[in-house]
Amino acid sequence: MQRKLVQLGTHSYMSAIPKKWLRKHNLKKGDSIDFTEVDNKLVISSTAEVFEKKTEMFIDPPHKILVWRLIQPLYSSGYEEVKLNFKNPLMFKEIERCVNLLADFEIIETNPNYVIIKSISTKLDEDIQPILKRTWQIIKQMALIVEHCFVNKDKQRLQEVYALEQSVNKYVMLMKRIINRTGYKYPHYTYMLVYFLDLTANHYEYIRRHYVYYKNAKVKTGYAEGVKQLNQLLFDVYDLQYNFTLDKFNKIASDLPHFKWFEDLKDDTIKYHYRTIAGYLVQISRNILPMNISPT
Repeated sequence: MQRKLVQLGTHSYMSAIPKKWLRKHNLKKGDSIDFTEVDNKLVISSTAEVFEKKTEMFIDPPHKILVWRLIQPLYSSGYEEVKLNFKNPLMFKEIERCVNLLADFEIIETNPNYVIIKSISTKLDEDIQPILKRTWQIIKQMALIVEHCFVNKDKQRLQEVYALEQSVNKYVMLMKRIINRTGYKYPHYTYMLVYFLDLTANHYEYIRRHYVYYKNAKVKTGYAEGVKQLNQLLFDVYDLQYNFTLDKFNKIASDLPHFKWFEDLKDDTIKYHYRTIAGYLVQISRNILPMNISPT
């Protein structure tokens, strides 16, 4: 929708804010709103409580793992209240397990044939930066654990990776929820950065699973040097985010780690995970770049 500008005094202009948006965000005379400049856009955001967004769904998945696949997108997309209807009473336990993995969600009503899940916060924290930095720190810890195991040819500490990856999942879903519910500066690039961070953590976890499923799999010569190189890339991309320079970006982009590195690794599974993580880190750097380049 378009609105005409009306001159107010000598140096200011004003325009009407759509009534539908004001009602949606429960805004009234005297309330405050925020203006954020993003390139050629002026983003208006509300400081009031986020409007309530509800949905209802019938679930009857053939496998219980699909319950998580159904609930997680509803959470990340920003629903405030979700009613899940079901026929099989065994669904309740699986729904309960899934809800326990989600920050800010609780079961508030139960019935033999449905469950109502609701956000327990009246207002989401609009600044995801502390959560994002914590997520980075956890992934760095995962990377160092894998490096320790490969350097020392000792798989025991790999079991620690699973719990850390679960924490990453929780933080990532919360950040997606905040972006979808409240909006955010550079929402597309921020969302994609968070998305690729999640995938990066997944593949460190997949390395752990490789040794769980194949108990006789060995840590071979060459794994340690490869993971050191990979983890240095991870630390470089982290540094790019928090201490950005164009030279740092150019170095990451020119290295082409997802194409050129790890050629000599004999184990195709480990090579695949190394290359995939490197590819995701390159994608993260490409989403960091536009958030740090100012138009002339």
